[in-house]
Amino acid sequence: CNFGDYLEQALKKQFIFGINNKRMLDRMMESVDKSGDITLERAVQIATALEASSRESNEIQRKQVESVNLVKVKDKIRSDKKFNSSNKVKKSSPSTQQSSSSSSSSVPVSKNCKKLKCFRCGLESHLANVCPHKNTKCNYCKVVGHLAKVCLKAGTKNKIQTNHIDESNEISEICHITNDNRSKIFVDMKVDDNLIKFELDTGSPVT
Repeated sequence: CNFGDYLEQALKKQFIFGINNKRMLDRMMESVDKSGDITLERAVQIATALEASSRESNEIQRKQVESVNLVKVKDKIRSDKKFNSSNKVKKSSPSTQQSSSSSSSSVPVSKNCKKLKCFRCGLESHLANVCPHKNTKCNYCKVVGHLAKVCLKAGTKNKIQTNHIDESNEISEICHITNDNRSKIFVDMKVDDNLIKFELDTGSPVT
């Protein structure tokens, strides 16, 4: 190389002319010596320091942006979870109430279970406590409270399955297995000076 002592000056000029960063050039202008010049070594130091500072500043800004974006994403995920959870509760609530209402109002009945019949008249449309024949006298046994077709003394084949029901308006189907071997109650009564054994009719085969 034939530049001699001018080599450093030539390299410095080439280095400075290739810089397009105004801040870096301003810093080099502030660092000139009394003669208004700056050495190549000093110019390289300023350029290297400012470049490293700029790189660190950009990295810090990038991390801050990523941190802010991460917080936004987490907040959105929490919001979506709360929204989905709320919708699930709203959707499941009517079905739950309907299921609860259905289970509380219905009575499971076996396939072989017969409908409850009124022991006063034998119909399935009502219960004995609202039967219009509860004050009717039986034509067979003359006892008030049932019809002859369901009279136990008449030996009818129409067996009535029933159970004890309190005086309420609740209507449901109740299965009951009758026992034909239940003990009967007989009472001796004198009719026209003749002692006759009568079977006591309680009005219901089950108490």
